[in-house]
This record gives sequence, structure tokens and C-alpha cells, in this order.
Amino acid sequence: MHFRMFISYAGKDLKTIKPFMDGLNAISGFEHYLFDTTKTPAEHTREDILNHIKMSDAILLFHSVNSKKTNYVQHEIGAAIAQNKPVLVAKLGRSKPDGMLKDYNYFDFSSRNKALNEMSRLTSFVHNKMEERQKDAMPTQSNNGIDWPLLLLVVGLLICMILVLSKTSKGNVPAISVKS
Repeated sequence: MHFRMFISYAGKDLKTIKPFMDGLNAISGFEHYLFDTTKTPAEHTREDILNHIKMSDAILLFHSVNSKKTNYVQHEIGAAIAQNKPVLVAKLGRSKPDGMLKDYNYFDFSSRNKALNEMSRLTSFVHNKMEERQKDAMPTQSNNGIDWPLLLLVVGLLICMILVLSKTSKGNVPAISVKS
């Protein structure tokens, strides 16, 4: 299973977020859209961003003084909220989330000590979402491992075949007439 995350950030923070992205990229099945590294050439930037938000399972916002000043980040947050995408906020500095993000719980990456613990929480979140998706993709089974809907379908088909075969063996096959 995979988990797609749209990464929202200020371009000025790209070097700061790189170690966090390296940690996330180590997760098998984790996919992301980071504009500076995965933008689509010859595509309109706004449309490209909106399409990737739509295809993502969640948005991860690296919140900073810089990101608060970036119009693209503000539009990305609005688009994610409008599409009911979970917004994960990773606070990079002293600036606390406000506006639409005021009441959001956030990951606090403002210091090295906090960042280690918070990175663990973030990777656990991604792992848990991937496990949930895997469980949702598994076929419906009872406690004893039998897929009852499939079993009932097979039994029904067998009964139909037996009925058809029993009628043909008794000579009760309807005659086919051809008109000329």
C-alpha cells in the first residue's frame, strides 16, 4: 500500500525541511509531491498543484514565518481544506499556526530535541494510515477465514449447473426449430 502526501512549504525553507523529507522518504510506500523536485514541466503551476492536492491522501504543511508570507501556501491550505484532506502542520520556528490553522494540533519541529520525537510521531501517523488502507483493501472474511459472499455465490452456481444437467439428461431439452 502507498500513502501520498502533498508537501506545502515556503521555498526559503527547502534546506530546513530536507532532513524531514529524507526521514519520510525512508518509509516504504510513502509518496510525496514537493514542488521543487516533482513539479511537472510545461504544466500550469496552479493546476499542477491543485491536481496533486486532489490526488494526495493528506497535506503536510511546514509552517514558518516564511510560509505565512507565501501566497501559494495559503492557497494550498485552502484547497486542501476545501477537498476535506487532512492537514498536518509541522511548526518549524517560533511562529504558531493561526488563521485557518489556529485550532490544529501540530508537530513541533522548532528545536532539534523536539524534532526527533515529533518525527517519530509523524512517521507513526503515516504507517498507521497505510495499515488502515491495507486493512480496508482486504476481502471481507469471518473469524474462521471463510469469505461467505464468495462461498454462497459458488454454491448457487453449482446448484444451477446441477439443475441444468439433470434436465438435459432426462431428455427435457427444448427442441430448437429453424424456420426456412
